[in-house]
Amino acid sequence: MNVFQFLILFTLYIPYGDVHKILVITHLPIKSHAILSHVLVKLLLEAGHEITHIAMFPFNYSHPNLHQIDASWNEKYTRGNDLQFYSQISSKIFTVTLQHKDVDKLFRDTTQRFDLIIAEWMFNDICIGVAALYDCPLIWFSASECHWSLLQLIEESTSTYTMGRTSRRIESFESASLRKEAYLRSFDKESFNKIFEPLMALRGQPLRPYVELMYYSSLVLVYSRVLLGDATRWPENFKPVAGYHIDQKVKPLPKDLKSIMDNAKYGVIYFSLGSHLKSKDLPEEFKQEIINMLRELKQTVLWKLESEYPDLPNNVHIMKWAPQQSILAHQNCVLFITQGGILSLTEAIYFGVPIIGIPIFADQFTNVDRAVKEGYGKKVDFSTKETVKSIKDAIEEMLHNPSK
Repeated sequence: MNVFQFLILFTLYIPYGDVHKILVITHLPIKSHAILSHVLVKLLLEAGHEITHIAMFPFNYSHPNLHQIDASWNEKYTRGNDLQFYSQISSKIFTVTLQHKDVDKLFRDTTQRFDLIIAEWMFNDICIGVAALYDCPLIWFSASECHWSLLQLIEESTSTYTMGRTSRRIESFESASLRKEAYLRSFDKESFNKIFEPLMALRGQPLRPYVELMYYSSLVLVYSRVLLGDATRWPENFKPVAGYHIDQKVKPLPKDLKSIMDNAKYGVIYFSLGSHLKSKDLPEEFKQEIINMLRELKQTVLWKLESEYPDLPNNVHIMKWAPQQSILAHQNCVLFITQGGILSLTEAIYFGVPIIGIPIFADQFTNVDRAVKEGYGKKVDFSTKETVKSIKDAIEEMLHNPSK
């Protein structure tokens, strides 16, 4: 059974094929994550369920059984370095989302009932309080590979069992990576009590202790690839679903883009740094270095740059938006330069396109390291003065010595 078939059966089964009221919470300000939640919500709607969706990126989809709550104003809380980013996700972003007037109104309505909560997880374990409010099952969804923080949502797990989603290597039990991830979890209990005690009081009920609710989860859907991920013992209610967002039938390319790719005599290199980091925000000097380097290639280059750029070489075409799956599926696509997001790498594997990974933050470092280990990618360090030269060297190696 493939991932798409599993999700179809899953959405039909919740439970026994009945129609249920489901609350989906995807409050993270990361557009690639929104892609996954949109597909999941559509599957649930197609199965006949009534969906309330608290979303950072509501999508343009009309359905009589869909009610969306736009929580996009919390994007301002995602600035800062790596530790600040995750601590904000752990405590502030979820808290700020609850303060949205429509979300607050929903949770304070004591007549409201839900049969199931589906919540995206990223250091927001306190979301178990929402399931406690409605006394219903909780399903976690994670847009990352399996790691110890996810495993412990449903059973005891040691932090040395798998690397964390941001860890690059483990040096010892005292490693900085493990200490950092353990520190982030210290935010949970205080925020949990502060947020949910008043809401439970409105219902005339005490809030159950955090330690009792820690394993309240019924199921975890994890964006993990069984054959290419870490060797990990998974509980029965821990299911990998990587790749379900990939279109079963690839959409056709726009005519002008199809013409460019069809006529690319030496193949096409697709260059995109994803939806969170935009190429247009790169320093001008750095962008010019890249343009000069791409000018020397005989391959056609499609670059998702999001803005106009003067004096482009004939072999470089820029796009504000790119139909990524359709580009990767084209027979002339020979290489993908990417930041290393898990969705991009999964699509590259699916369509058989090698990658050059330039990781910037979060799990991208681990994802690209896996690509190198698995033999379908090269890694380039973004933070050095030799980045552009390293990209060119990697291009030459990947195209002319792919077995190395």
